[in-house]
Amino acid sequence: MKLSIPIYRHFGRVAQLARALRSHRRGPWFESRHDHRNIFISKIFVTPSLLQNPKLQQSILSLSGWLSLEEGLLLYRLTREKCDKGAVVEIGSFQGKSTVFMGTALKEKKKGKLYAIDPHLGKTNIGKRDYKPTYKIFMTNIHKFGVDPYIVSIRNTSQEAAKKWKRPISLIFIDGLHDYAHALEDISLWTRHLIDGGIIACHDTFCPYPDVFEAFKKEILYTDKYSYMSFTNSILWAVKGKPNSSAESLRYLYNKNLILFAASFWHTKSLPEKMKQFLVNHLKRIIIKKKVLIK
Repeated sequence: MKLSIPIYRHFGRVAQLARALRSHRRGPWFESRHDHRNIFISKIFVTPSLLQNPKLQQSILSLSGWLSLEEGLLLYRLTREKCDKGAVVEIGSFQGKSTVFMGTALKEKKKGKLYAIDPHLGKTNIGKRDYKPTYKIFMTNIHKFGVDPYIVSIRNTSQEAAKKWKRPISLIFIDGLHDYAHALEDISLWTRHLIDGGIIACHDTFCPYPDVFEAFKKEILYTDKYSYMSFTNSILWAVKGKPNSSAESLRYLYNKNLILFAASFWHTKSLPEKMKQFLVNHLKRIIIKKKVLIK
């Protein structure tokens, strides 16, 4: 009888491990906060190769574009989590830097498609500088990194592509034209397809051009359709859906006001650039993050 107790406990733990492995198919990011086994299994058994491959990270980072490594890895993580639940869409691909980061996540999971929408005319309206048409170099880059089977390139404007779009979206990354009218229209057109639990991410919200942040603020920050938001460098992102508890509501309000506070510093013209970066980086450290996010 004495031996039966530890043997019983042993098999009970094995059964818990098996259940956790089966439930892990849902993904390691936004699991139930009460199911600690899933978090445990995620940390031990999930080893995304890009996160463990600095050479590949630097190789992707060397592509032309304005995406930092931290931002690229954020998009990679978001894509890994959300590609099972709906379409993944990118507005504004340029030469494919962000596309490769996101496509690498699909390549590792061997499933899903990234719909990369860009007319590839070379227009950026960033600093009034335009480039040569980018489609050929975009296709070269996604082929170079072996992600082209997972990319559906749509050579059209965001507005024209939205007219024919009917799929539910689980992740939308917006990095199109940076004037207020276009940014506002992009967010408005594409978030209507976003599922509950889906994520919208916008690039260049913290940059010398405040129009993208103003559009994000109107369509996302000043609505009650989102339950969580955070930022990584210049990417602001939010999770669609109403908070499930008073604790989530408080966290949402805290993060929302912290982001508004950080933006007020960033878009103050009288502050030196280094001072802005210092203040925003320190505010970023005290934002409340979900406990189950992969670090």
